Amino acid sequence: MKTEFKFPIFMLQFEKPVEYMYAVGKKYKKFFQMLGNLSVIVGVLGMILTGVLLTKGAWTIIQGGPAQVGLVIPGVRIPGSPIFIPLVEGLIAILLLAVFHEGMHGIVAASEGIRSKYTALILFLFIPAAGVEIDERKLAKKDSLSKLRIFSAGSMGNFILAILALGLMFPTGWMAGKFIAGDGLLVLNSSNLAFEQGAVITHINGKETKTVLQLRDVLGSEIPGAPVEVKTTNSTVYGTLTDEGKLGVYLESVFHYVSPLGNLFGFIGRILAISFTLNIGVGLINLLPLGILDGGRMMEELSPRWYKPMSSIALFLLLMNLIGPYLF
Repeated sequence: MKTEFKFPIFMLQFEKPVEYMYAVGKKYKKFFQMLGNLSVIVGVLGMILTGVLLTKGAWTIIQGGPAQVGLVIPGVRIPGSPIFIPLVEGLIAILLLAVFHEGMHGIVAASEGIRSKYTALILFLFIPAAGVEIDERKLAKKDSLSKLRIFSAGSMGNFILAILALGLMFPTGWMAGKFIAGDGLLVLNSSNLAFEQGAVITHINGKETKTVLQLRDVLGSEIPGAPVEVKTTNSTVYGTLTDEGKLGVYLESVFHYVSPLGNLFGFIGRILAISFTLNIGVGLINLLPLGILDGGRMMEELSPRWYKPMSSIALFLLLMNLIGPYLF
């Protein structure tokens, strides 16, 4: 194991994981080459999709809409960013993302006969990441398809992790739900002047209304347009149901776990939910035809002639989606 420190990056380099990746890639060579072929197709389609989404996002921003892409720092609310992730869950999710991304690069490279130089655990300030150093001289000697398989493998690793996270979210959420006790319904936004944003509803017309299911049952027994007495954690307010028999508010469940086991399943569930979102987002952004990204290396291999103009367009669209709201 070797250590390297160049502020703000601290790196631990390992050689043992390289042996495992190389062994797996060589043993299941045909499988990972087939997966690599699929990665190339998914990568090209993802590159096109990301370009379309960023173009649409830029147009939304020009018309006065909010930022469509946001930077993520676990535990930090970045002004203007539409994404916030809690500290511990976010750090774990980012580490998993990096391991799957870089690990897939290393394994697919091994299936092409390229042994990585080393793997690394990286701390960028306090944010964890991972890396695989692939032998660029050996990579340069490979044909275009082999290179494309390796370049696109990282995003494919992100998409595979996203699918795994999504599949595990359902049983984890089901288990966590067994240990939940409702505390009320938080008012997120309201078109009904009787209800203030931030209020937590607990009772309607004297009936306990601390969960979405209880709310459905209570409102189902009321007449549309009827007056209602709503008790919150701070006060009692009086309002009127809409013509559809609703309160006219956007609500979010407020709850607590009744046992440590519930807290554990909730913690795992948050990691899975964050992993799903981050891996889809990072996997797609990584496919942009920018030189510093895998998508850039793919585009340079696919069309050297169009690489530079496409890279400039991609950079413009990305910056528009990040900082556009401050310009328009």
